[in-house]
Amino acid sequence: MTPTAPILARTRVQSPSGARSGDAGLPALLSALGAAAGEVARDLRRGAPIGRGGPAGSPGARAERAFLEALGGTGLVGAVLSGEGGFRRVGPGAEAPFLVTLDPLAPSSNRGVNGALGAIFGAFRRVRASAGAHPGEFLRPGRELSAAGYVLFGPSTWLVLGDGSVVRAFALDPERGDFRPVDLPIRCPETGPTYCANLESVASWPSAFRRFLGRLRSGAAEATPPSLRTSGCVVADAHRVLLEGGACVHPTRLDGEGGGLRLLLEAGPLAFLVEGAGGAASTGTGRLLDAIPGSLLDRVPAVFGSRFEVAMFESFGRGEVS
Repeated sequence: MTPTAPILARTRVQSPSGARSGDAGLPALLSALGAAAGEVARDLRRGAPIGRGGPAGSPGARAERAFLEALGGTGLVGAVLSGEGGFRRVGPGAEAPFLVTLDPLAPSSNRGVNGALGAIFGAFRRVRASAGAHPGEFLRPGRELSAAGYVLFGPSTWLVLGDGSVVRAFALDPERGDFRPVDLPIRCPETGPTYCANLESVASWPSAFRRFLGRLRSGAAEATPPSLRTSGCVVADAHRVLLEGGACVHPTRLDGEGGGLRLLLEAGPLAFLVEGAGGAASTGTGRLLDAIPGSLLDRVPAVFGSRFEVAMFESFGRGEVS
């Protein structure tokens, strides 16, 4: 078994405040995602060979297939935007009420070294569920998400879900095969002892990010400078910051070689969770959840985590401090 609708309903993940009470079907959708997460966790524990049989046999492709099959079985999802396979229609008909964004298993660089892995997802309610879903329906800001979550595959498997007003965590019981609520408040502290960033390309960071990094390293705002902690896994780093506070730093690069996070697949859902847990998320020029994607794979600069660190970063982005 996996997180069932009654468990999710009992913890009121789907609509604790009533603000999103119109999202009928959301508990079943979240339960399907939990079912798939449990299947992926079992697959990873078996240590299946990396890349066997080409893309169809890779861990990322198997994870995507598990999530797509679970979502398709609900009858609630018109289409999925996947980090593995792009836009896919999965629903049985034109009136399926939800769209789901999904990064099914990342990063690929951690798969062969038994490193931390994660999955990220978000659910939008369709504006007009009267015709077949099309890619343009995904071009919406993160503030319009009905729910979001991530799965962290590590020493234990955690499923973290939020609806914008509260965030709940569940841990997979490997013996029972189901997820159980974690008795731990998911509230991002006002500040924290760590920051997470890939420093390999600092020379290509925009000025605001470099100055923000310099302030963090100097400890000018704190008695003790925060420590750098990074796992190479966006989900694992976000999970640490969500529980302990601090900041995840993901700048775009001045040399045009990417950087940042994919807005629909990563940045939007994570910002939705962080804000729901009392933290903040910014692009440096505005609230991350207000960013509107121009394409399905748009990337944005992102800093998210504790309110203190994000406010400090925004002061550099606005040019208020040097």
